[in-house]
Amino acid sequence: MKHHRSSIGLAIAAGLFAAGAAQAGIVIQAKDCTGCTAAQIQALVPSCEQGERYITDFAAGRLYEGCYDISGLSPRAVPINGNGLRPLTQGTKIYHWIQPPAYLQNSFQAYLDVYNLNGHVRAASAAVHVQVDIQPKINLGADDGYMNAYDAVSATANNDVVLNWLESTLLTTQRVSAFPGSAPFSPAYAAALTTLLNSIKSSLLSVDFKVLITVVFHDGSTRQYTVDQYGDWATVPKSARDAHGNPIPEKYDDVADGGNQTYGFGGGPGYDQTNFVHTITLFGVPIQGDSGTTYGCVWNGSSNTLTCTRSK
Repeated sequence: MKHHRSSIGLAIAAGLFAAGAAQAGIVIQAKDCTGCTAAQIQALVPSCEQGERYITDFAAGRLYEGCYDISGLSPRAVPINGNGLRPLTQGTKIYHWIQPPAYLQNSFQAYLDVYNLNGHVRAASAAVHVQVDIQPKINLGADDGYMNAYDAVSATANNDVVLNWLESTLLTTQRVSAFPGSAPFSPAYAAALTTLLNSIKSSLLSVDFKVLITVVFHDGSTRQYTVDQYGDWATVPKSARDAHGNPIPEKYDDVADGGNQTYGFGGGPGYDQTNFVHTITLFGVPIQGDSGTTYGCVWNGSSNTLTCTRSK
């Protein structure tokens, strides 16, 4: 699923461009230089004739906007001292630092809050638990009346419903929490993640920041999704798990994953086993044995055959 928002690396005529960008939905790409010196940041700045560039420094907690003129060739008004950097002259270059508009500062702050609460890592990864209670568009397998991971894997139209939900829903801290089995995180971090996930949907600032979340469906089955710096969501291949924790194969080769794979269906929703049998049958995988809730699937490389054996 794509927003199809256009992007641009340099901001032209900063004040007028920023207002125009907000109206047109243009995503401004920021160059990251976390932990850089002033000289390193200046090295990333373009000529003012090209436009201003946005630069992020997460370690310093700063979003810079700047460009340079050539002394004596490009006269300019007295530079604005913004974001803690003083206008410097280096040879013939005179650097100009401009205060970024508030809406871009706010977008950067959403990333920065997660960075500061997540061990100074520019990422929010699989420790996010997002509850999704939606219904499938196409019923191909069994479920509890709500979308589950099998539904999302079995039909693109169903997965599109999930992606649309992620793109359009404003999340609350009740839906964003530590994934079960992982180390819990603080309410402040949950709030920061919630703000970031909501901010990305409409942010016009593109930042190099990885976000990977685990969607938890109504029955406890899961699938992972990523969102990039442009606010576009994508599905992580081979990440779906049923309510029993078994991987959900997306194609023939996934059933034994190149070697052997065991699937267990003791307890939990009985339809997980039904969906599994239906899925591998569609793939043409033979099943040996006629009773039990455990399936051992093995790939035989010498004969190029895949077989699943059912046992108690």
